[in-house]
Amino acid sequence: MKLKITTPEKNIKTVPINGKNVNDYGASAYNSARSFTASTYYFAIVIIALLSIISGCNKTPATKNKTPKPIYQATGKEGKISGAINFAGTPQMPSKIDMNADAACVGKNPNATVETQKVKDGKLANVLVYIKEGKTADGKNLNELGFQTEQTQAKLDQDGCVYVPRVLGLQTGQKLLIHNSDETVHTTQAMSEKNYAWYTTQKINSAPIEKTFTESEIIIPLKCTQHGWMAAYVAVFEHPFFAVTKDDGIFEINNVPAGTYTIAAWHEKGGAKGTEKTAQLTIKEGEQATLSFDWDNSTKSGASLMFLQPLELTMPFCK
Repeated sequence: MKLKITTPEKNIKTVPINGKNVNDYGASAYNSARSFTASTYYFAIVIIALLSIISGCNKTPATKNKTPKPIYQATGKEGKISGAINFAGTPQMPSKIDMNADAACVGKNPNATVETQKVKDGKLANVLVYIKEGKTADGKNLNELGFQTEQTQAKLDQDGCVYVPRVLGLQTGQKLLIHNSDETVHTTQAMSEKNYAWYTTQKINSAPIEKTFTESEIIIPLKCTQHGWMAAYVAVFEHPFFAVTKDDGIFEINNVPAGTYTIAAWHEKGGAKGTEKTAQLTIKEGEQATLSFDWDNSTKSGASLMFLQPLELTMPFCK
């Protein structure tokens, strides 16, 4: 992590020394006293800033005492929810990424772009679709049920100095492996509000970094502090009923218990926290229910999240 600290000279005040005011000293003594005071002031500011960074780069939320939830027992009569994210109109044009600050990035990905609205054949990619809330057919609240954790590891790669995939979902307790496929150093920061907010450095040819999350949270932004254009979004669920649309804009959520649910679709564009749309859906035992969401450019444009460029004081101890 890096930080630049500046203090206007006019804010530095001199103080009496040995019971005398600085005006009682000659020019040389005055300058020495002034220099000492300024140095002390700067030192105090730097110490305060460093302590703030140390406490913030690995922030742990307060521990919650959780009551174990009853584990859902599959009946073999679960259904499936499938559909598409339709996009109407002209999507936002991709913007070119200036990677000239890192030769390894330019060499591997010379034509890199940020494609916030990735649309193909009228379908929108990188949309997170999930069951937000609801009740099963036998009246149980979905969010009060427990589910087996997915054993397959989720993967996030840094390839061509961009995150792949850009949006991903996983369950609480499921392992997330972060790879570095580039010939450069990456520093990933997870800006979580409910989970452990971590910051880690990944060197060239290093082993994947393993992370897990304990709390459900939508969305956790990830950024690389070495390359300010890099952004990814992670969603954490207690249940397995979520999917992210690929290039074809299609999604499938399998093994859904019969019931009535609120289905949510989230996309990064549309403000600091992105845009979410919801719809009600009832699914019967063994049924394949279909649902589509319609997207366009009516939502206010703007960066989905603001990522700061690296600052100037390197903090190698935030691991």
